[in-house]
Amino acid sequence: MLKDLKNSVVGRASRFAPVWTGIINGVSPAVAAIACLAPFFLSSFGAFPIDFAIQLSIAIALSVMFLLGVFLGKVSSRSMLLHGVKMLSIGLILTFILLAFKLAQ
Repeated sequence: MLKDLKNSVVGRASRFAPVWTGIINGVSPAVAAIACLAPFFLSSFGAFPIDFAIQLSIAIALSVMFLLGVFLGKVSSRSMLLHGVKMLSIGLILTFILLAFKLAQ
């Protein structure tokens, strides 16, 4: 009673989904990291001072976290704004904790 699903839609999807998931999971952190490091590269070429590059990098990282929360809210069919604010809050809390550790040294 078993049927071979190799050439069916389910079979093709089962071969395609892991590859696509792997590509997304590999590329998205690299893109986020490049976006957060871009202000430092621009600062090294004299586009703006390093102090501004630090602030801009933090703003980009927090924006990425907010957008990730919005995406997770959309995927889970819940409030996109609430999930975005939750992720942003977690990012801000971690930023302040790390800043406190840095100042304590």
